Amino acid sequence: MSKASLFAEQGYYRQLITDARRTEIDALRGLAILGLLFLNAPFFIYFDYGYIAPPGTHLADSLLYGIQVLLLDGRFRGLFVALFVVGLIVQWQRRATDSRDEPMHYLRARLYCLAVIGLVHGMLLWAGDILLGYALAGLLLVTMLDSPAKQQLRQGILFTIVGSAVLLTLSGLYIEPALTYGDEQYQGYLIQDNFHFLATRSSNAINMLLMTLVSLFSVLWLELGAMLLIAATWRSGFLSSPWSHQVKLSVGAGLLLCLLLSGIHLGYGNSFTATLSLIANSISGTITALIALHWLSRRRLRIGVGVRLLANVGRLSLSCYLAQSALMLVITHYFGLYIAQNFALAHYALLAFAIIIVQLLGANVYLRIFTQGPAEWAWRKAVERWR
Repeated sequence: MSKASLFAEQGYYRQLITDARRTEIDALRGLAILGLLFLNAPFFIYFDYGYIAPPGTHLADSLLYGIQVLLLDGRFRGLFVALFVVGLIVQWQRRATDSRDEPMHYLRARLYCLAVIGLVHGMLLWAGDILLGYALAGLLLVTMLDSPAKQQLRQGILFTIVGSAVLLTLSGLYIEPALTYGDEQYQGYLIQDNFHFLATRSSNAINMLLMTLVSLFSVLWLELGAMLLIAATWRSGFLSSPWSHQVKLSVGAGLLLCLLLSGIHLGYGNSFTATLSLIANSISGTITALIALHWLSRRRLRIGVGVRLLANVGRLSLSCYLAQSALMLVITHYFGLYIAQNFALAHYALLAFAIIIVQLLGANVYLRIFTQGPAEWAWRKAVERWR
């Protein structure tokens, strides 16, 4: 691969290579990590069902649920995927300009170690782990990074279509109605488990294995498709070039179509519409991430207190992500049954915001003392030993 083949020689891309870090990029990564916690908080109770509304759900819950389904689901994941791809490309280029290291070997070592971290995290802490899937998709992506942008674009669209078709087919084989708090299946689940530690860990491990199997046949291809689309738009210079009115209209139309598809789940809640909403929101998340990166490439973000706090979380993204799962595990172990029986969606949002504030302030204090997060340090050491 040519050392300059992935980047323009000047402008935004070149700036990313030469700068040690960009605060704006770290801030976006921090926003993605904290946003994931906000959306995932209800699923820590029972990953099988996620949020099950208790009796007497009030207007605030309905509004929050609508906002999540229509405007937030998939957006933070899409942003995180985009920054994951940008990180891979920048690391590739930095290693390619250093004759002492071979970029493919280095990136594969990082991704193998990340896959192990994700597997351990998913089996022991939370089945909703995203690290393993991203690492596996990343291992496939790095073999395609040197492909022409048009080829990457075609591959990205193909993988997105294939992954979506498989997911929709699987969900359409048996369409289940949406569960409610009063359903015997959900109540039986609460009584059977009663949040005993070994029971919850066993259930979590089983869910992780099932999620991994599903991911290998469907979700993995959706993630790889999104990564290839991000890489293609990067390679072509699309992210740093001015967008015409036609492009802006096309992007807006794509977002509107995804919004309409995800909105079907609000009116007809079942397993199939939930899958359709997941796919639509994943695509919308990729489009939203492209908009964010394009906007960032054209403007300099004002670095205020809020941006710096988010950037600190972004610098400790792996540590913060794992810490979220560990903290939620402790909370659900001691208060899980009470939370499941009494919390509405607004309560989950408040719990998530409390943890978000702790992480914003904690990351700021931590980086005043240390330069690297504990998980980031362990990852780097593991990569060195792997190589």
